[in-house]
Amino acid sequence: MIGRPSLSIIIPTKNRIQYLIPCVKKLMDIQSGDVEIVVHDNSDNKIAMTDIMSLRNYSNLHYIHCADKLSMAENFERGLESSSGEYITFIGDDDGVNPEIIDALTWAKREGLDALVGCSAASYDWPDVVSKFYGKRFSGMLTISHFSGKVVYPEPLNEIYYCLRTAGYGFARLPKSYHGIVKREYMDMVFQKAGTYFPGPTPDMSNAVALACIIKRYAYIDYPLFISGHGRTSGGGAGAENMHDWSLQSAPWFSQRAVSIWSDMVPKFCCGETLWAVDVIQALQAMGCDNLIIHFNKTFLYARCVVFYKHHNQLTFDMIYRFMGKDVLSRLRTAISFTYYYLWTWAQRLGSLLKNIFRLCKTCNNQQASNLKDIGHAMDSLKRVLRLKCYYFDKEVGPCKKC
Repeated sequence: MIGRPSLSIIIPTKNRIQYLIPCVKKLMDIQSGDVEIVVHDNSDNKIAMTDIMSLRNYSNLHYIHCADKLSMAENFERGLESSSGEYITFIGDDDGVNPEIIDALTWAKREGLDALVGCSAASYDWPDVVSKFYGKRFSGMLTISHFSGKVVYPEPLNEIYYCLRTAGYGFARLPKSYHGIVKREYMDMVFQKAGTYFPGPTPDMSNAVALACIIKRYAYIDYPLFISGHGRTSGGGAGAENMHDWSLQSAPWFSQRAVSIWSDMVPKFCCGETLWAVDVIQALQAMGCDNLIIHFNKTFLYARCVVFYKHHNQLTFDMIYRFMGKDVLSRLRTAISFTYYYLWTWAQRLGSLLKNIFRLCKTCNNQQASNLKDIGHAMDSLKRVLRLKCYYFDKEVGPCKKC
């Protein structure tokens, strides 16, 4: 296809212009004619178009406004259909990318990879984020966790097994289109098999699991290619305020079909844990991999729900009693397993608290990563930190360290 860009950066958005404009503005600074930026806007009105187009005359920016009532997955899907790149990636309107993403893609193509996944070392809390526990101490802050630059080539089936053992808690090293780079033809293969690109209530996890069912060769690099942004009205921002919890009826942004076939192994309320769990199950069913669901770790999921969502304990315990079996040995095994995961989850929670305390102490002495106005400043800060650490991405050999 003549003039076809190598990479489409797709941004589905809705009523979040305060994040979208800085995000798009900074993406325009990526010096490559081989990238297109696709904004699919499902906002209630078309105010974003004038603001975006006034930023710069940028021929590779494609803005589409759709006033139809869309689910989150439909917004993602139409954004993909409006793009033309050989490879695609999705980001949220409050996220950012490492400008080296073009060098990373060049390397991936040289390696003959179907997909490329970076680590989640870089995250940014927008200034409007107010944590229930830490207030505004992390607001405007870029956090960069340790990374090594190491490249591994995961076995997709092993990553699915890991995902099942943790009931969908985290992406592990799954290939993914959200905060990952995927060859378009594999997205099309998911659609041909499942009838949708995103066979689950949320696009990110459902597509990642579906891709893992068909992807042949991909790389995971312990190097930040994306910045996970947390605006106050995003899922991450809601999590910071301890509000990442809805009833199924009060979450219209999810596909009604996905909600209607909600798994009977998952408590019927919406939170990060239950949504990702359902994503894993529905994606495997849609891709004809139902036989793997036997490895789904229900007890792990129930323990996390009891720790983090106590007001739904009746729903969760009803489900535990339903699946624990009737014989004494089965009940004893379930009780021991639940207790183990319950204590493990609390240990992880304590570890997260200590990590955040360390994060605060570390950032107090690193003003480059603090008081950042928006995602554009966070992207600039990431670039500075990488250079200070002597890291760079070489399009010939991948992530490197100069010294």
